[in-house]
Amino acid sequence: MIESYINIKLKIMLNFICNLFGFSSTSQVCIMDSQRKKIWYNIDKETKSATVIKSPENEQYSGTVIIPNEIMYKDKFYIVTGIADDAFSNCRKLERVTIPKGVEMINKALFDSYSCKELVTIDVDRDNSNYCSYFGVLYNKSKTELKCFPRGKKGEFVIPNGVTEICDRAFAHAELESVIIPSSVKKIGNQAFLLCDNLSRVKITKGVTEIGNYAFEYCDSLKSITIPESVTSIGEASLFCTGLTNIEVEEDNLHYSSENGILFDKLKTHLICFPCERLSESYEIPEGVKVIDSYAFSNSSNLTNVTMPDSLMKIEKSAFGECEKLRDITIPANVTEIGEEAFLGCFDLTSVTSLNIVPPTIFKLSFGYDEDINIYVPAESVEKYKAAEGWSKFKNIKAIPAK
Repeated sequence: MIESYINIKLKIMLNFICNLFGFSSTSQVCIMDSQRKKIWYNIDKETKSATVIKSPENEQYSGTVIIPNEIMYKDKFYIVTGIADDAFSNCRKLERVTIPKGVEMINKALFDSYSCKELVTIDVDRDNSNYCSYFGVLYNKSKTELKCFPRGKKGEFVIPNGVTEICDRAFAHAELESVIIPSSVKKIGNQAFLLCDNLSRVKITKGVTEIGNYAFEYCDSLKSITIPESVTSIGEASLFCTGLTNIEVEEDNLHYSSENGILFDKLKTHLICFPCERLSESYEIPEGVKVIDSYAFSNSSNLTNVTMPDSLMKIEKSAFGECEKLRDITIPANVTEIGEEAFLGCFDLTSVTSLNIVPPTIFKLSFGYDEDINIYVPAESVEKYKAAEGWSKFKNIKAIPAK
């Protein structure tokens, strides 16, 4: 322990001495840009390269920031090749940034910080071999991948034809109100439109095949969405929008369907998404549904009662999470698994009736934190439930009352 402590102290002292006398291969420096604004860099003396970093003085980059292609420090030139992942975090007044030609990699979350709310333009040096900018939006060089839409841009945006992928988090936190996705786009990435609070209209043109996990999560102004016939894959909680009331699927889609505005797989064996803001207080899941998918009913604020079909076999994680008004539930006899946090946040839930004579597998917080909730099970299975893993923590496991 003492030896380890001494080694750490020696390393700190050595780094200090190296920096003091210029022996270290890397250093943090501050250089003025063409507008006489400070930009901080981490320079590497061995590779003669520099990376833009967050100000160690907690100063925020603001207005227009033009990152040069190269900088001079102590009479030596360093090519700017990188931008640190947190370089622009908390830059609330940053409006425009220019990326130099030498930058090879930009983190997908570089500009999507909630705090970069004034950013409207991302420019790229035309000689950059990896990225380009078109009307202030960041793309890969061939303009087939939309990398980043500046958060401060508002109104409607039409994605250019030729783009084939909307990258992960590309529009995250953006202020836009409407987006039109052309037929050239094949993939909408994970969290692509995360927390686009003002987004109220999305037109997905036939051509898109994949909608990633959490793609439209928390787009709370979005009331309705139509899934085109070309879509073959919809990721987990991709339509988790607390304002959503209706989901439509084009009839010719071979993989998905909708019934009364609710999303199912084509065969209606999986219930995928029950729109959060539907006014219905009760809902009867159709017979034939075998699985209630993850987050399917999550945050359905008006729902008080759900009737589950005899065909049901599995309730996945967070399926009914935060359904605050949901009351008593009856879980059919064929259900063998209830996922993690399936009913977490269902604060009005006072009793659960499980009809399976064999205790279904349950996981962490399947029924939330309340261990005093009433659990009703078949009379011959009371002791089995009391001894079963997960179930044994509940204090009130009782036989189903005779009718």
